[in-house]
Amino acid sequence: MPNRREPALRAEEVQKFNGAIEEKVYRIVLIGVSYKTSDISYRESVYATLNRLQAELNDKESISSEFLFLTTCNRIELYFATIYPKELTDFILTRLCAANDKSNVNFYIKTDVDAVSHLYSVAAGLDSIAIGEEQILQQIREASKSARLQGTARSILSSVFDSAITTSVKLRRKYHIKELLHDTSLSSLGVQFLKDKLKKRLPVVLIIGNGRMARLAQRELEDTYLYVATSRPNNNIMNNLVKYVSYDDIRNVIKYCDIVISATRKSDYVIKYDDITFDNTLYILDLGFPRNIDPKIRNHSNVVLYNVDDLAKYDGRSKIPNLELVKEEIQTEAEGFFNWLYATRLSPVLGKLFYRAEEIRTREVKFAMKRIGNLTEEQSKVVESLTKSIVNKLLSSVVTFVRQSNINVNTDQKLELVSAMFNLRGGKDTERYSFGDKAE
Repeated sequence: MPNRREPALRAEEVQKFNGAIEEKVYRIVLIGVSYKTSDISYRESVYATLNRLQAELNDKESISSEFLFLTTCNRIELYFATIYPKELTDFILTRLCAANDKSNVNFYIKTDVDAVSHLYSVAAGLDSIAIGEEQILQQIREASKSARLQGTARSILSSVFDSAITTSVKLRRKYHIKELLHDTSLSSLGVQFLKDKLKKRLPVVLIIGNGRMARLAQRELEDTYLYVATSRPNNNIMNNLVKYVSYDDIRNVIKYCDIVISATRKSDYVIKYDDITFDNTLYILDLGFPRNIDPKIRNHSNVVLYNVDDLAKYDGRSKIPNLELVKEEIQTEAEGFFNWLYATRLSPVLGKLFYRAEEIRTREVKFAMKRIGNLTEEQSKVVESLTKSIVNKLLSSVVTFVRQSNINVNTDQKLELVSAMFNLRGGKDTERYSFGDKAE
C-alpha cells in the first residue's frame, strides 16, 4: 500500500470511468507469455502482432478502459483494466493465436491481486532469467511512461505500475539483492555462462550494440581484447584492448573472433547465415529480443549459437537468500495495495460519490452565477477552481477513511457505510435552498 498521501480523485477523472454510475467493478487482467511457458520463437510471433493489437484496442475502448504492454527478452505481458474480463480475455487470446497460428496453451492469465503480486515479483527481478536483474525496473518505468503518454494507462494502471516500482525498490534495499547476487544483469549472466562453457578465459570477443546490455557486457570483459560494433563507432576512446567498428564491418571482423555477444535493438539480423565464411570455431550469444542473429547459423558446423532461452536453463544462475520471505512480503504488499486500489479506483462507490459531488457543485455554482451577475471570464475561473478545491478537500477525508486499515471494519463495510451516508443507492440529494435564502 502506498505510504504517501493519495490526493482525492478529480471529478473530471471520475467522469472518464465508464462505470462511474453503473454497478460494475473494474478488474485488473494480465495476459502473458514468458520464457517459462514458451520458447523464443513463440514469443517473437506474439511480439510481431502487438502493434496491430494495440490499434484494435484503441478502437475498442469499451472492452478495455486501460491497457499497458510490457515487453522484455524474458516476457510479453499485457495488463488491462476492464469491467468485461471474460470478453476481453477471449478477444485478446483469439487475436494473438489467430495471427500467429498458435494455440493459447503458452499464455498465463492472472487477475486482480494475483496480477498485482505477479507484477511486484517481476519488478523485484524474481521472475527474470538473471535473478534480481535491475534493468527490468527501467523497462517497467519506460512501459508505464509510454502508456501514459499514449493515454492508454490512466488512474488505474498508472497506480499499479507506480506501486510496483516503489515496492520493488524497497524490497531490493531491504534484502540487499544487488549486494548478494553477482550477476544481476542478463549480460553478466551471459558472460559467466560462456566462461563456464569454454572452461577458459574468453580470448577475442565481438560485442554488438551500444545499449545498456552491451555496455554491461563490455564492463564484464574489461580485461579481454574486444571489438565493439555500434551504429556510431568512436575510436577516439583510448583503450588498447577495445577497437570500435561499424555494423558494416561485422562480417569482416567476426573471422578474427572467438566469441560474439549481441545485444542490439536492430530490427533485422546483424549476422546472417552467409556471413560465416571461415572454418574456425565461433561461439555466439544472442541476447536480443527479437533475436539479432539468424537462427540458421546453427547449421554451420563451426558455429555454436546460444540465446536467452539457453541462459534460462543454466545451472549457474544466482539464487536469492530468504526467497520465501521476499515472496511473502510481496504478497502482503500486493494485498494491501489492491485493497486500496479497490476502494479508490475499482469500486463504483467512490466514483459515484465524486460524481454526485461534482453534480451538486456544478448546479450550485450555476445558480450562484446567475444571482451574482456579470462576472469576467477570469473571475468565473476563480469560482470554478475554488469550488472544485473545496469539494476535493472535503471528500479526500472520505478516501482516507476507506484507505486506512482497521481490524474491526473491513473495506467492503466502509464502502457500504459511505454509500449509505451519502445516499448513493439511487436516491436524490436533499432539496436545495435558493442562494441567500433561509430554510423555513
